Amino acid sequence: MKCKQLVVAGSLLLAAQGAAAEAALDTSKPLICGATQVVECGAMGECARGAPEAFNLSVLLRIDIAGKVVESARAGGEKRKSTIASVTDADGVTVLQGVDGVHAWSGRIDRCTGGMTVVLAADGLGYLVFGTCASL
Repeated sequence: MKCKQLVVAGSLLLAAQGAAAEAALDTSKPLICGATQVVECGAMGECARGAPEAFNLSVLLRIDIAGKVVESARAGGEKRKSTIASVTDADGVTVLQGVDGVHAWSGRIDRCTGGMTVVLAADGLGYLVFGTCASL
């Protein structure tokens, strides 16, 4: 994805974040989520923090809970698609789980604030991703 597209998408996400604070996310419609911060930890306990691009992780996610699919785009433009295997709704939170190739992931979206937390398990590495979601 080009820089201009990322700026536009980021601006839309920030504008939608203000609206999300006023009304709960409508998870029956697709969500657009922006990853803002990542913590990467290795099997020996060494950890690093930074932006998703620093770890070659997706910056933008389109989450279609009804369609059970997550589409993502990395800063370099590479697109990926992952099937949502499990969805649980409880106390204003939606919990999603799935597998992308040989990587397992689990995510939590607060439907009131739009806050997103995702954990990704890779071979010898774990990623904790923070971000914000808004209804499309």
